[in-house]
Amino acid sequence: MVTNEQRMTFDKVIDIIAQCGMNNHLVLIGSWAEFFYQQDNLLGFSYTTGMQTQDIDFLVRNKKIPSQPTEFARKMKDAGFELSVNRNNNVEYFK
Repeated sequence: MVTNEQRMTFDKVIDIIAQCGMNNHLVLIGSWAEFFYQQDNLLGFSYTTGMQTQDIDFLVRNKKIPSQPTEFARKMKDAGFELSVNRNNNVEYFK
């Protein structure tokens, strides 16, 4: 079950993505995609999500597009998210 706080955080991240013009360059995947399949009945039949994670996963179609730098990292930090790095696999993420 998605809490109001989770939904507000998700909406904040989606708004920042839109502000940076990145909508056409990312695909929502993982448990949040399942949530929207269920919420909007996108599959045309009953679907129940197994939503258990609190992270938001995106597939980046091509990390060289958009070719111009965006303000995504700064806007995420300004919105209160903290940039972290997993040194084992060199993955950066926001908490």
